[in-house]
Amino acid sequence: MTPRGCRTTLGILCSAILALAPSGCAPQDPAVQLDAYAQAAATSRVNAASGLIAAFKADQITVDDALTHAFNKLDKGEDATAYAGAVLDMIQAVEGQLSQGGEFEIFWTRVGRLAAKAAEVAFEKKRYEEAATLMLAGGRRWQNESYWIRYPSHDALVAYVLTVNGRKGEALQRLASRSELLGPAEEAYEQIKAAR
Repeated sequence: MTPRGCRTTLGILCSAILALAPSGCAPQDPAVQLDAYAQAAATSRVNAASGLIAAFKADQITVDDALTHAFNKLDKGEDATAYAGAVLDMIQAVEGQLSQGGEFEIFWTRVGRLAAKAAEVAFEKKRYEEAATLMLAGGRRWQNESYWIRYPSHDALVAYVLTVNGRKGEALQRLASRSELLGPAEEAYEQIKAAR
């Protein structure tokens, strides 16, 4: 058989195998799947989160893929706060299945940073109630004293969101509980305390 004949035979065999294989068996590109959830989130954050949870449990996507995808959308200036919220809701729902050890601190810090970025976008667009659902989303693992000391701007944002949503006392109490108030968090405390 000539080399050309081999290629033709191989091509026929491949076509036959592909024709017999169910179309649903081919793994879907995670980016394509995540884009679909991002579009769904614009209509329903809850439905998008449910889809993300199912996809995660079926090993179709990873939490890291979803985190990176949501960050990229926000970094491009897209109004993707609902999608970021769906990703954070998914992480919170599966938090017990994710590694909690100190060696995963960078991952959990990224979860907190996504919550901060999404809440900041919503706050800037004066969607204060939405900002309140985003600012502490993604579960409890990332929320610790060292995170708040390292990112006082996020702590300040939480205080401002609480204040505009009529929870000034809670905002002040939260900031006063810190072992140390730095930069934006200290400024927020003084501004909120002085405001009537």
